[in-house]
Amino acid sequence: MDRATVERQVHALLAAWNARDLDAFVALMTDDVYWHDLGMPNPPARGRLAVRAFAESALQAFPDFHYVIRAPICVAADNGSCLVPFTLSATHTAMLSTPVENGTPSPVENGTR
Repeated sequence: MDRATVERQVHALLAAWNARDLDAFVALMTDDVYWHDLGMPNPPARGRLAVRAFAESALQAFPDFHYVIRAPICVAADNGSCLVPFTLSATHTAMLSTPVENGTPSPVENGTR
C-alpha cells in the first residue's frame, strides 16, 4: 500500500465512523486489526469483533461522536502504520462499555469494571 492509499483508507474509515456505518468501518480493517484508542478503558482491541464492540459502546455512550481529521496524516516509511491528528466532538449521554477477550461488552464506570 502506498502513502496515498493509506490516506484514502484513513478518510474512508473515519467517514464510515461518522456515518455510523459500522459494517463499512470494520470492513476497512484486517481480521487481525490491533486498535489502540486513548478512550479505551482496557486497550487494545484485537480483531474486527472487538473493535466493533468498542465502536458500538462508544457510539452508545457518545451518540454524536464525530471525527474531523487535521492534516497532515503521518504515514510510516513502510506504509504499515500511521498517526492521524484529529479533533472530535461528542456528548457523553450513557455509560461506556468495553469489550472483553471474547468480544462481549462489559460495563465500565469511571474507568473501572
